[in-house]
Amino acid sequence: MAAATSEIKVFYCYTHEDQEYRAQLEAHMANLKRLYNLQTWFDRDILPGDQGEKVSESHLDSADLIFLLISPAFMSSDYSYHTEMMRALKRHERGEARVIPVLVRSVHWDNAPFSTIHALPSNSIPIARWPDPDDAFYDVVRGVERTIKSLLAAREAQTWLEKGDMLKDLKQYKEAVEAYDQAIRHNPDAADAYYGKGYALNNLKNYEQAMRAFEHAILLKPDFANAYNNKGIALHALKRYNDAIVAFNHAIRLDPNFARAYYNKGVVLNEAKYHDEAIVAFDHAIRLDPHISRVYNNKGIALNELKRYDDALAALEHAIRLAPSFARAYYNKGNALYALKRYDEAIPVFEHAILLDPNFARAHYHKAVALEKVGRYDEAQQAHARARELGFRA
Repeated sequence: MAAATSEIKVFYCYTHEDQEYRAQLEAHMANLKRLYNLQTWFDRDILPGDQGEKVSESHLDSADLIFLLISPAFMSSDYSYHTEMMRALKRHERGEARVIPVLVRSVHWDNAPFSTIHALPSNSIPIARWPDPDDAFYDVVRGVERTIKSLLAAREAQTWLEKGDMLKDLKQYKEAVEAYDQAIRHNPDAADAYYGKGYALNNLKNYEQAMRAFEHAILLKPDFANAYNNKGIALHALKRYNDAIVAFNHAIRLDPNFARAYYNKGVVLNEAKYHDEAIVAFDHAIRLDPHISRVYNNKGIALNELKRYDDALAALEHAIRLAPSFARAYYNKGNALYALKRYDEAIPVFEHAILLDPNFARAHYHKAVALEKVGRYDEAQQAHARARELGFRA
């Protein structure tokens, strides 16, 4: 195997009574040090004049691998057990480092804080009890190498994940999917890679595959509210409205302050003709985040459908205040004014929508209909012709 491109920092957490075991383990790891660029540190490396405890903590906090040399002396040491080990285990739980308990001498360690982590040697027999200690150290080193390979795979996966995120932000979705697939190849348990892949696939309109990616992310990380939300978006695109609402509800249960999930739920309810329920969802979203213009726009659509035109106007005007270049909000406002028979007011609103989006066929058509209502037939004919050019058929 080629040498690792970046170093792996190793920290020994042990007591001086077990110095001999630490030295022997270090010697047995000589080949791993060359193969994987291991940089080991232990307290004998503290230089004269250094503040020993602070230096030790600094190295522990930056280590990738942390060995706990378990023995009676270790278990009875307040500093090794209560300070260093507990600090190491917190980093292990956060995924910042890998802790490897190494059983060097017999001692009772059932239900110790590290007892849920697989210990070495692999048969859980302490090194001191092996007929040939070299065999025990060889077994330990083989186990350490497996952990190193896993760590390197995770690093490679993280590199590809970050590349995928960058490409996603640049809207290069096809390339992002390829990067996320590389991340998954290196780390099949990378929930964030499956999520990023699903997000990119949604934007590529590949909704079936996107949904499967989100389901995999959720399987790996059941409390992944964003994955449920984006799964709902994929289901909505597939017109599986009931399933989409279930997904959005799950996202909301996991994160009751998830404004976008309420908004997306409202959009689906609107399309399913449950306009009253949609307005409730939009109002939830507004309470959580009053600055999303699309929420007010879609609330205006629901209110238009319910013939609550004055309320619709208020919602759509709010959408326009938040996003003055929002063509669809102007179009929906024009529809509300038209429904109120305020045709002269509706016409310039449709024109503003067309100014913002010249290819907005529906806006051309509804402008034409409003022009007919006020007797401006020549202009109406031109507007109808433009709508037809853009592919609109009444």
